[in-house]
Amino acid sequence: FFARLGWSWKDRYMINATMRADGSSKFARGNRWGYFPSVSAGWTLTEEKFMKSTASWLDFLKLRLSWGQVGNANINCYQYLAPVTTSNTNYNFGATGGTDAWVMGAYTERLANEKVKWETSEQYNVGLDARFLRQRLSLTLDGYIKSTKDWLVQAPILATAGTGGPIINGGDVKNKGIEVAVHATPVKTRDFEWNTSFTIASNKNKVKSLADGVDYYKIASAPFMAEVGAKVGEEYGIIMGTNFVYDENGNKCVDPETGLYMATDGNEVIGHIYPDFTGGWVNSFRYKGFDASIQFDFSKGGQFFSTTTLWGNYCGMMEETAANGVRENGIISEGVVYGTNEPNTMKVSARDYYENYYNGPAAQSVLKSDYIKLREINVGYTFKLNPSWFVKSLRLSAYGRNLGVWGPDCKHFDPEMIVTSSGNVQGIEGGATPMVANYGLTANLKF
Repeated sequence: FFARLGWSWKDRYMINATMRADGSSKFARGNRWGYFPSVSAGWTLTEEKFMKSTASWLDFLKLRLSWGQVGNANINCYQYLAPVTTSNTNYNFGATGGTDAWVMGAYTERLANEKVKWETSEQYNVGLDARFLRQRLSLTLDGYIKSTKDWLVQAPILATAGTGGPIINGGDVKNKGIEVAVHATPVKTRDFEWNTSFTIASNKNKVKSLADGVDYYKIASAPFMAEVGAKVGEEYGIIMGTNFVYDENGNKCVDPETGLYMATDGNEVIGHIYPDFTGGWVNSFRYKGFDASIQFDFSKGGQFFSTTTLWGNYCGMMEETAANGVRENGIISEGVVYGTNEPNTMKVSARDYYENYYNGPAAQSVLKSDYIKLREINVGYTFKLNPSWFVKSLRLSAYGRNLGVWGPDCKHFDPEMIVTSSGNVQGIEGGATPMVANYGLTANLKF
């Protein structure tokens, strides 16, 4: 069910309120319904008399405020019933009367929880829209604070219990961020025009609490050595694994007997998957019938665990394991000898050094996800045809996408694909492919 109420007056003041009611049979009858309201308001200051008389250079100024709640029911069906069984194998026991008889096997039971209910996110927004100098310059600012409560997670339970933990509501994750967008037209004449747009966004999050008695929750595991999780007091989406051993001055410690990096006894926070900020810059140009555009994207901060780096180095398949004569000359691990604080001078074979990617600290395979990417270049020309013709205009253009990337720790794959998609768990890379450039021609006709 959905209801909306809106009110505006003289294009100055606007208020909208909504109420949404969602029902899902994934929850027990008493918790089946969730109610999610929202309220938003806007004030166009440039319609006020005091603004019109004092700020003639200001074309438009609007202040926006909003508050709202949304729900999440992203769990499997029948989690509140007991027992819950899941199957990962089907066995075919042959045909009976001409019909195959399939039965489920390798099943596990999960404890039920009749009290599980909707996960809820609450968000506050404040925004500002401004346009100046006869629409030649515009600015958009947005800030938000978001809180996700009653997080739907599977409760941890000892493996010896012989069953899976129930789905419970636990946790509170806070997000706060800001987004800025600037658009300008620095040059505009009869024959030539240049438009430029720059956007940047930053989001910070923190796990305030988890379920009662729980201070860490594993979200996903890499095939080896690392996992992504949520820990109270840390950013959501931390990478956990064995770290380098450091001395009191922050130098990496090298084992005096092997000459290889030492690993901590247990897992530590060795990375955070989300970037500090992201953004993009687009420039477009027009000269008579010619047009062109160029777009850059960037991301700064954040890391990921690379299974490809781990196994590629361990097996000697990565280019680095043979570059610069390391297989003939050996490698000296940069750091200090453990217990002496003296610079390490022990040379080891390339095989021993790179095999330590598997035996040593998992932090060796944690890479930065920074990048600056030349996203696209587009060049075209528009032919103005005779108005009496059936085809009124024709535009021919050529484009190139993903033409270059700068800044990644490893050149063998695209960090953006690991952060956003590629079939990998966010923050964990495995089998990612190199960045691929695309080129093409386009024809646009108007009739």
